[in-house]
Amino acid sequence: MINLLSWHGQVRQTRTSRFLRQAARRALLLGGAVCALLGFATSAHSQQSLTEWRQDLRVLADTLRARHPQLQHPDFRSRFDRDVLTLNARLARMTRAERVAGFARLVAGLHDGHTQMGLTWDPAVHFHMLPLRVYLFADGVHVVRSDSANSDLLGARIETIGVYPVDAAIARLRPWVHADNESAFRDIVASRLMLGELLKLAGIAATSDSINIRARAQDGALIERVLRASDPAAPLSSRRAVAQNAPTPLSLRNTDQPFSFADVDSLHVFWIQFNAVQDGASESLAELARRALAEAERSDATRLVIDVRRNNGGDNTLLRPLLVGLIRSRFNAPGHLYIITGRLTFSAAVNFVTRAEAYTDARFVGEPTGAPPNHFGETARLILPHSGLTVLYSTLWWQDADPRDTRPWIAPTIIVPPTFADYRVGRDTALDAILRDPPE
Repeated sequence: MINLLSWHGQVRQTRTSRFLRQAARRALLLGGAVCALLGFATSAHSQQSLTEWRQDLRVLADTLRARHPQLQHPDFRSRFDRDVLTLNARLARMTRAERVAGFARLVAGLHDGHTQMGLTWDPAVHFHMLPLRVYLFADGVHVVRSDSANSDLLGARIETIGVYPVDAAIARLRPWVHADNESAFRDIVASRLMLGELLKLAGIAATSDSINIRARAQDGALIERVLRASDPAAPLSSRRAVAQNAPTPLSLRNTDQPFSFADVDSLHVFWIQFNAVQDGASESLAELARRALAEAERSDATRLVIDVRRNNGGDNTLLRPLLVGLIRSRFNAPGHLYIITGRLTFSAAVNFVTRAEAYTDARFVGEPTGAPPNHFGETARLILPHSGLTVLYSTLWWQDADPRDTRPWIAPTIIVPPTFADYRVGRDTALDAILRDPPE
């Protein structure tokens, strides 16, 4: 009898992956001991039989059919059923890595950012990861972190990976990206570029553990290197790809806090850094919002700026005090209230942006949000009984906007795509654009 273990999230509109990723990263550092503790022992899962893989596929398919709102529609259900049958037929000829990737591709086919497999954070996956982290800037794909052995690659622009130019490699990885829209795709595919097994399966590289790259260093020098991918992932250096004396932008000063604020007198700006829709360690989000807005009202600031570029969600039932405070604020007028959005603005943070768009005079700056105004959410978790693979999936359709609103995202009024040139010197061009925008 299959022992199906599933957990249904109790926090509304939480992007459960935020917390699960953090726990999994710690588990990866601890290695096999933690995997054994969690019941994910490598040896057991590497010996999983074809029958057990098919049982896992049946559990996954039945769960998604029963719980995911999109699969209640006949057209989507028919396509999903065909994909399940195709994968089931191919399992006998697949390696373990191909089976894991096949499950991930099936899940990503729902095109729902909340519905995903943790290819980079689930200890049961056992994919090899390159010792780099990259970001898709407007001026190229650049290395923003590395391990100590490859620190000369920091800031380098990736030109080729495996046998493909980097843009072509990105296109080949699309089937494994669980994104609501193209903005979120640019965030998620960056991590897929670092997974050796996916690079091999997509035909980008010949092996999963040794990957050839070609990059252009910041001084223009060409770097050609064979990178070793490892499981668990190699620890990364704390160094960032920034100039030696570059200032830290306001947006990066309190990344470990869900909500922080500052009165920037020199700019006549009151800045709110809103990184997660959750309560703080010692104050609730309602208390933090009331305190921040009261201080903003007393300040000499002429602009109130709320940065949600790195806010990928939380509990949307906590949003009301902040929204009501903004509606009542003296800043609620064109040219005085700004919200900076980006590719990581997701889930409950998109609920915030959607409601602010409807009820305030805020101007939006930056990149499009990582989800549409109306989107799937309310994440639940499924652990497949034999492989131990974790699948997150949506259980509700969140309709904050008009039911006829089919926009793929909330687009900024002032579009400011991030560039590496600005990142390197600590320049926040979104804030610069706000300061140049004349109030009405």
